[in-house]
Amino acid sequence: IIKEKIQLVPRETVAARRKKVMAFLTAWQEAFNSGDRQAYLQYYKQEPKDAKRLWQGWNTIRTQWAAGGMPFRIGLKNMTLAQGDTCIVALFDEFVELGPHSARTGIKKVFLEPDQGSWKILGEQYQPEEMETSEMPILAALARLDGYRKDYKAVTDLIAQWAEAWSAKNIVRYRACYARDFYSKKMDLNAWIRYKKRLNKRYAWIKVTIKDLELSKDGDRIIATFLQKYESSANRSVGIKRLRLKRVGGAWKIYRETWHEI
Repeated sequence: IIKEKIQLVPRETVAARRKKVMAFLTAWQEAFNSGDRQAYLQYYKQEPKDAKRLWQGWNTIRTQWAAGGMPFRIGLKNMTLAQGDTCIVALFDEFVELGPHSARTGIKKVFLEPDQGSWKILGEQYQPEEMETSEMPILAALARLDGYRKDYKAVTDLIAQWAEAWSAKNIVRYRACYARDFYSKKMDLNAWIRYKKRLNKRYAWIKVTIKDLELSKDGDRIIATFLQKYESSANRSVGIKRLRLKRVGGAWKIYRETWHEI
């Protein structure tokens, strides 16, 4: 930055100005989070060219997330503000959060000019490396998180079915929850099912309860960890169960299983 003259500004003035700009940017993002398009566009001097495409994609995903009761938000991190004359450039990392998951959208610049005691957004852009794809970075991040949501719901449903089938001693439904290459306790799937059949005959009833389910995604695999309470006509136990799942033919299946008594 080359200037003919440097103007020193008191620290208190800079802090007050930063606080005001941050309040504006926070309100701008909250309008987006709430799904209020009209309120969102009021922060711009003129409607962005991609606003229609952005809101079509955002409304579809946001409605599904809200219906599922999952907490979500678009947020800003690592904010840097630079002022030139009366205008301000805000540079920050933009990210999306959905429940425990977070996806970085990219590094974004927003250009602001004063407007009747507040600000208006003149324009915005992502850093060049974020624009290599034809997809809008924020929509790409939202799509990734929505994929996580769908996968986690499918896995949660599968684990519920697995526990219900086990409790009902329905060996056909129970087996359907496993991948063909399943292996646990030195048993392949066929040996595992024979073992479960013997237990089903031994016990008059079985009840399996799941509590504190936690899911973590690692590439194309998901690890499910939870507190398992097992009760039967002759046995009771409580322990930590860990199921490893992978996608098989478009559906999630259990391919490894471990349990530790507590």
